[in-house]
Amino acid sequence: TMLRNTQFRGEIIKAPIPGLIYLAGGVLRCYAYKGKSRPTPETELHFAPLGNTYNNGTFCSGNVNLPREILIENIPIWQRFVLESTNTHGGGVIPLKGIKDFNELVQFYRDLSAKQAKKFPDRCLKLTEVKGKPLTLKAAINGEG
Repeated sequence: TMLRNTQFRGEIIKAPIPGLIYLAGGVLRCYAYKGKSRPTPETELHFAPLGNTYNNGTFCSGNVNLPREILIENIPIWQRFVLESTNTHGGGVIPLKGIKDFNELVQFYRDLSAKQAKKFPDRCLKLTEVKGKPLTLKAAINGEG
């Protein structure tokens, strides 16, 4: 969990976000995980609780050109894209339990900010599943999901 300024259309909301895992291959994928521990191959992945998110962990990139080469020096570019892009719509997935649409996602972050929450409520994360089973980090690295 870390406090971030998350950009939504017309406003910036300071609130905690969970730990994120980035997977760069043919496309950039990003998932959230629960807890503070370093992820292991068996760590279950959840949807990144952000806007512009699709079912397979990818994001709508709008007019942003992301690097396609898998190089260590590109990691900050991918992180900035996910964390600093303006969340403008819901993409293809509702990324949290207990919300119905993008407007409720924005309100979720407003509520966290109003409470001055220091920790993201992991219980709200929505599990990413493949064929009815939780997607693990190992499976995602191996191209599932």
